[in-house]
Amino acid sequence: MPERKAAYLEHPARVAQRAGVAPSILAERTSTPGQIVRASSRFILEDLGEVLPGVGQEEFVGIVAHHLERGQHGEAQTLAEAAFRERSDSPPVRSVFAFCWLPTTPARSREILRETAENSTMSSAVRCVNIAASHLAEGATQAALDALQPLKELSDVAGRSAWLWDPLTLRSRPHVTYLAPAQWADLVESHFSS
Repeated sequence: MPERKAAYLEHPARVAQRAGVAPSILAERTSTPGQIVRASSRFILEDLGEVLPGVGQEEFVGIVAHHLERGQHGEAQTLAEAAFRERSDSPPVRSVFAFCWLPTTPARSREILRETAENSTMSSAVRCVNIAASHLAEGATQAALDALQPLKELSDVAGRSAWLWDPLTLRSRPHVTYLAPAQWADLVESHFSS
């Protein structure tokens, strides 16, 4: 697709003729060189399996986790945002972006997590915990507890541990912790249930 737009910039009449449409119709949908460069970059990155130039998906997740583990949230957010701008259609990138920004923009993160539920590489248990964490970040304890209810029915609850936001620090100085979703839910229920 990007190569067609580039060809149109060079030879609009020939492209219109080959496409079988009047040049005036193609002229209605103009593309700037910047749009073509962005589309070409996105096309090439997808073909290479890269999230950012020179950075594959696995490496990207590792770098973000490294920053979060060290409390370098700003760096993780910046990297996640850059990847999101390049590959907002990628479920793993969307999931990482939502996770990184959860303490700062919980409602937006929750929305993205719900939108990517069907295509995400994030387990349903981890997604459930992250949605609950987004409510805790807003101070909505009951909504967080309610969001954890589906966790009891999920088969991957006892799954492997994952990087999750520490539920006891979300409202003050958020940091990540390495827990299984079931452990995270137990901590929230024991600390926040009345």
